[in-house]
Amino acid sequence: MYINFSKDALWKGIIRSLFKPFMYYFFPELSDEVDFNQKPEFLDKELDEIYPPSMEKKRRTDKLIKFFLHNGEERWVLVHIEIQGYTDVDFPKRMFTMFYRIRDRFGEHDLTSLAIFTDDNKSFAPDTYTYEYHGLSLRYTYPIFKVVNFTEKELEKPNNPFSIVMLTTLKSIKEAEGNMYVWKIELVRQLKVANYDSQTIRQLLTFIKYYTSFKNREQGNLFENEVFTLFNLSKDMTIEELVADAIKDKYIQEGREEGREEGREEGREEGREEGREEERLKHEGKRRLNIQRLVQKETFDDATIADIFEVDITLVQQIRAEWEVQKENNDDEEEEES
Repeated sequence: MYINFSKDALWKGIIRSLFKPFMYYFFPELSDEVDFNQKPEFLDKELDEIYPPSMEKKRRTDKLIKFFLHNGEERWVLVHIEIQGYTDVDFPKRMFTMFYRIRDRFGEHDLTSLAIFTDDNKSFAPDTYTYEYHGLSLRYTYPIFKVVNFTEKELEKPNNPFSIVMLTTLKSIKEAEGNMYVWKIELVRQLKVANYDSQTIRQLLTFIKYYTSFKNREQGNLFENEVFTLFNLSKDMTIEELVADAIKDKYIQEGREEGREEGREEGREEGREEGREEERLKHEGKRRLNIQRLVQKETFDDATIADIFEVDITLVQQIRAEWEVQKENNDDEEEEES
């Protein structure tokens, strides 16, 4: 049985990594005005402060991004990805609440929103919040993108790698589990002939591989071997395996936390403090090691790594700084020996 990769982390990571293709995919006219030479700011921490995740019963993916135009002006975009398929009558209210809280907190900057629905319920795609009371009338309409209501041809946009992301999402909704190997290999072959840079290819391979997981281990191994062959990859510990290892460790840790919670409810808390602390330190050490390995690969930036491991970016920056010092010392020792 394969560990399910967090779709939340995948979406966050791919939007960070492919921000320019993402913007051209959903906001082509606005993107012509954007200065992509200036790095966008991903305000996840600030968004959590004004709309804490604890306010929601269901887990969703939200990104608040500040970017800049060629004329120096800043713009903002709020991206929401609705991953699970269920009817949420309060969804429009939530979108409006986040909108006015962002404006209230950060000022009246130009801000647009986008809701991406990745579930299989074709009839659920709310795009408007309304409120009326004794002569007061309010109507807030926001752009939406319901993946399942598009065809594969409609989702394909020439020379835009984010098309692969959207096709992966659509196929995971529509295709039967038995066809998973077929459609994943088809996407990988499309990626092979697309002539993207190596970093983009690795990021998209990660998304394709883990957005849905093979329950059949043999099929999973066949898929991985085909990927290695098509892209001439070595079979050492790849980026994908490092990420999977980190996610697996995270899920195991979450399962242990749930077990401990049940134990507390049953009055079995005594005597566990020392064991929990030892286990926590072991978990933190393994996570730091995996972050360092990802930093050394030099494939993802700090913000993306922070999203993958769901840690504050300052921890990644600290580990990168430590690695740079270590690398510099190693270089100095090699020069002395030569």
